Amino acid sequence: MKRLSYIKIVVRGLGVAAAAAAWAQSPSPITPLYGTTTLIAPNEFAVATTVPTLEKPRAQYVVVADANDNKDLEVLAWHDTTSSLESISRHGIAEHQGVVSVAVTGLDVSRVVTADINKEGVLSIDTWRVEPGGVVSQRGYRTAPATASQDLSMAAVSCNEVVTAYETTEGNLVVEAWTIGEDGLPAPKALVGKGSQAFEASIAVISPNQVVTAAADNKQGLWVSTWEIDNAGVKPLHQVETKNALSPSCFYGVPRPQSVAVGAGRSSERLTPDFSRPNDDLVRSVFTPVLPGCDLQVYYWGVSQGGVLTLQSNPTLIQAGDVVEVSASMLPGNTPIIFSGGGTGDNHVFVWGYDGPDFAGNPYNVVNIASAAAGTDLSNLSLFKPYNAYFITAAQYNPAGSAADGTLFINVFSYQEAPML
Repeated sequence: MKRLSYIKIVVRGLGVAAAAAAWAQSPSPITPLYGTTTLIAPNEFAVATTVPTLEKPRAQYVVVADANDNKDLEVLAWHDTTSSLESISRHGIAEHQGVVSVAVTGLDVSRVVTADINKEGVLSIDTWRVEPGGVVSQRGYRTAPATASQDLSMAAVSCNEVVTAYETTEGNLVVEAWTIGEDGLPAPKALVGKGSQAFEASIAVISPNQVVTAAADNKQGLWVSTWEIDNAGVKPLHQVETKNALSPSCFYGVPRPQSVAVGAGRSSERLTPDFSRPNDDLVRSVFTPVLPGCDLQVYYWGVSQGGVLTLQSNPTLIQAGDVVEVSASMLPGNTPIIFSGGGTGDNHVFVWGYDGPDFAGNPYNVVNIASAAAGTDLSNLSLFKPYNAYFITAAQYNPAGSAADGTLFINVFSYQEAPML
């Protein structure tokens, strides 16, 4: 009998504004649009998009960073035409010798930044230009050996600054800020944020000067922390420990355990009927999907302007049993997207397939997943109408038989958000 392998996407509202309450009661369905496949080595990978602009609110390129068959950093890209993903033939390669962990984030409309850790513990930060002719390396930065260990995550806070979260060789969480020059040269800021012990790390941007991390410790605890980014670097603001929130018991045959993820954002509250703003017109929201055992649960958090986290409710059970990986991304309207992989499906399954030799049917078991927001179709002419937000999912399946590489499925989805006004 074939065993069902699935990828699922779940949306849950955060109650971000009173004016949105009616919309949240009957959210629109997620709509699969189009996608593509490629073959990559069954190692770690990460996915991102280039940054949308006011003139082009949808991301133009989808980018995957992975450790290839030679364990070098590889950067692949696709042009998102809004109707298909067209592969860019020339890949970017950085010979970093034994890459064990990777991350990528969009920097601006045509550039991305990657981070990777190799077997010697060297952390590398590289800037890449994505264009129709290929992925072109700009500049890079290398740390000393034994700087980092694994569990790398990355996010952009502006068009010239990124942050990384990773585990040190001593097993502690570190959050570090990097400026990116016009020529692409990354430079570390002096002040580095140091957190709890961690065997996983995930990072997301709340605002241009605040980020949040979610990390697991070796006692099955969940640590959610906020950090301030300023000219000096990274400073801790607030952290909350939740004991017995996680368990690694369901991880098997995956390049990286993904039992915790974090998504964050801020969105404007709508105008009141007299066109005035509420007292606080920016709602800051964080969500952390986690896997206690093989279940999928989600914690929802409010965040003050000073970075103080407030748990909004008890954890919400999304899926009971057979979940082994999870990722998170936030859409512009503070709509959380939870992307997970595991063993059996239910009525929340949106992308799924059976084990077996049928290439078109998403063959073999999923071993790694990732997701990223990809812009909107919002314009000044449609502020009073619902608009579509877009996101990318990527899932890699085990190689078939004696094949060296596994199939990576990349899909584009849309979700209809409530009107801005």
